[in-house]
Amino acid sequence: MAEQKNIIVSFNEKAITVLGNIESKYSLEENLEEAVKALRENKPFKINILVNLTRNLMVEKISNTGFLDALQKELKISKETTKNLALDIMDNLVPLLEKIPEDQLEEYNRKKSEVERKNEETETPKDEKEKLKEDLLEKLREHQNMPKEPEPEEPPPVPQVKKVTVEDVDKNAQKIQHIQQKEKPATPVEKVEQAPPDPYKEPIE
Repeated sequence: MAEQKNIIVSFNEKAITVLGNIESKYSLEENLEEAVKALRENKPFKINILVNLTRNLMVEKISNTGFLDALQKELKISKETTKNLALDIMDNLVPLLEKIPEDQLEEYNRKKSEVERKNEETETPKDEKEKLKEDLLEKLREHQNMPKEPEPEEPPPVPQVKKVTVEDVDKNAQKIQHIQQKEKPATPVEKVEQAPPDPYKEPIE
């Protein structure tokens, strides 16, 4: 049993998430009044009680029966709730926990830090992913709101111009001259009357 005291139970990120879900599922969160009371009386919160009991179970400080009795007594819950809570812990939380010998804890933390650092280098940070997603959505919105390009207008039809030949010009000139002659009024011819012969003028032989 002395060796078991040197075992550290580690809660990784997934285990902490499951622990939070269990806390919400069984209403183990303290309200403000309960939290203030626990602090004044220097008592642990319900989630701390759950963590400590689970660790003791993992390192075999308590038996399964002792685990069930302690859950019911310290969390002040019914037998049925205790049974369901214990099953949830054993099925979903315990498999995620790691038991590390105390003398290997430093090496464990070093390796864990290296793995996390490599993951940060290879994976895109969440904030950057969110930024890329927002930029993409913004581009899609701009594309949807962009006015459509006007369709190219068709050029107006070119009027057909009749080719004018020299013969057509001559014919038109003749027609115009003929019309002008018809429209031009005739100039009256003045009649010149001859004067009667002068009886006193001698005829020229």
